[in-house]
Amino acid sequence: GIKSQELDTVLYHLLLVEDVGAADAVQKLLDEGNKDASSLEPGTKILLETFLLARGRKAGLASMAKAIESASTSDFSRLQKYLSRAEHLDRKILAAVAVFLENNLDQYTASYAMQILGKHGYRKALPTIRKLLGSSNQQVSKAAFEALRDLGGMSDKSSLYQLLDSEHIEIALSAADTLRRLDDHTGMSRVLEIVKKGGSTRSEAVRVLAEFRDPKVVLPLLVALEDKDRNVRTQALSGLDKVFRCLYPYKRIDLSTCGYSVDGGATKRAVAISNIRAWWGRLHQKR
Repeated sequence: GIKSQELDTVLYHLLLVEDVGAADAVQKLLDEGNKDASSLEPGTKILLETFLLARGRKAGLASMAKAIESASTSDFSRLQKYLSRAEHLDRKILAAVAVFLENNLDQYTASYAMQILGKHGYRKALPTIRKLLGSSNQQVSKAAFEALRDLGGMSDKSSLYQLLDSEHIEIALSAADTLRRLDDHTGMSRVLEIVKKGGSTRSEAVRVLAEFRDPKVVLPLLVALEDKDRNVRTQALSGLDKVFRCLYPYKRIDLSTCGYSVDGGATKRAVAISNIRAWWGRLHQKR
């Protein structure tokens, strides 16, 4: 008589605490010889079988795959918690998750489906995942990017170039950073634009910018040293240290000698930044 929502709460708790006897108890309940098994509602049975999958046990793959394919967003949201924690998923289950994804492109649950497919290397879903790179839902777009990366679908840089123009700043930054790792600095101008614009993602933008280790990033990082946000200033200082060490590997550079401190007063910081600017100007002219 237990409701699916209550059962879900109990099962997920047992999964998280890794209860030793829970899987055996569920397996026994589902055994064909158990008279109570035939009285279980389909939704309840699928939930129990998905729990077994998460614990590495065998389950009714055919019935579960069918249920996943036709699941509502609320039902899939419930099931994905177990699927995502399974160390191994049969290809039938992954194919079913891919079908669910194709049928629910505009739903938030698409992100859960892509996380599962990416984790388990289901490359057949790549065409569908690529469709969602430009989703207006940031959660879905980000999940598509991460799944594409996990599935080795980044070899085609065209997808990354597309993401540089994403309205979701975090996605654009991730695309630029990924391209940089592929020795492609095409995204640097986009990161410079984001840093200049400011906003809640500026700290991450400053971090990504510094990774380019290019002379062009020095002045924007110096400006970021004056930011009101301590996190931005911290990233800028750390970034400048990396850039200078990369550009001048044979010089001993210690920015603290200029008197700059992330927690220093605004006036003291301004004087220190002026000193760093002057030093950079002299050094840069010699290059």
